[in-house]
Amino acid sequence: MVRLTWLLSMAAVALTAACGEGRGAAASREGRSEGGEAPRPPVVDPVDNYLAGIRAYNENNVENLLSTYAEEATWHMPGAGAPPVQGHKRIVRQGVVFKSNFPDSRFDVRRILLMGDTLAAQVVFRAVRRFDEQGGAIEPQSLGYEAIQLVETDRGYARRTVVQHDQAGIRRQMGLVSGGPPPVPAPSVKSPEIVREPAAAGWETAMAGLHGAWERGDFAAWSELVTEGFELLDHATGQRFDQAGAVRWLTDLERELDTVSFERHRTVAAGPWVAAFLEQRVDHRRPGGDDSRRISLFGAHVMRIEQGRVASLEIYRNQVEIMRETGRLSELAGEPPSAE
Repeated sequence: MVRLTWLLSMAAVALTAACGEGRGAAASREGRSEGGEAPRPPVVDPVDNYLAGIRAYNENNVENLLSTYAEEATWHMPGAGAPPVQGHKRIVRQGVVFKSNFPDSRFDVRRILLMGDTLAAQVVFRAVRRFDEQGGAIEPQSLGYEAIQLVETDRGYARRTVVQHDQAGIRRQMGLVSGGPPPVPAPSVKSPEIVREPAAAGWETAMAGLHGAWERGDFAAWSELVTEGFELLDHATGQRFDQAGAVRWLTDLERELDTVSFERHRTVAAGPWVAAFLEQRVDHRRPGGDDSRRISLFGAHVMRIEQGRVASLEIYRNQVEIMRETGRLSELAGEPPSAE
């Protein structure tokens, strides 16, 4: 059976490869003269450079992948329990290792939001598993998940990348632990939606209002802030909810995790879309008792704003982080579920 630590690092490495960083580094190395300063790389479009990194991973082109990163780039998945990966060579090296484990893997970009020199990208990872953890051939099995990446750029090259996605879903898809697996995302048949225009008026008020009502647990007020056709998508489970279903789902979550506050670390807003990378500070109510413990959970919210109200909300959260912080990580370390 695959060890938990290996699987979690594997999931993290998957997104490492998609994070572009390197053209600046490659150019500076090529132009370095003995005893002289390396020339600065040419300025590139951050969206084009990011997409070039995605293509490089899909094509297993290490040189091109390296060329999309700044030399001192970092990659980090907050809440995953691992420190940031430092340096473009280490980032790409881990991507190469992951690609060797899943040669039939690729990333598709669903949407990119650009705000200044920072972008937020919603990406879909898909792979075909052909061998078990001992190397034996198995019936081909599709795997996949959706993730979101925050990429801060320098002259268009990825300098700092923050990733959020669920690390438990792929483990459940592989049948290694119990629990219903999320659906494998469908392959992309369209070009990515690229949004560069200024953010719609009122986005800050709409986002702050929705988060404020959530913090207070006032879901009557929360419901007034969303549109009639509102939809919530939880990427950790693949579940979709309308307005009434979303209120019931959030209320159930708060029975264990009482939201205290949202601390937004970085927000990217473009057109009608807002992507907020945040830390959710909650009180964890232990089962069987009234005592609680303050914990922090990292994640991201993507909202679509229509006339000052929230028309859709996509939630990225890491169930492994939640299990670890609430003392339930052993759920992912047990034996695979019975085939009976």
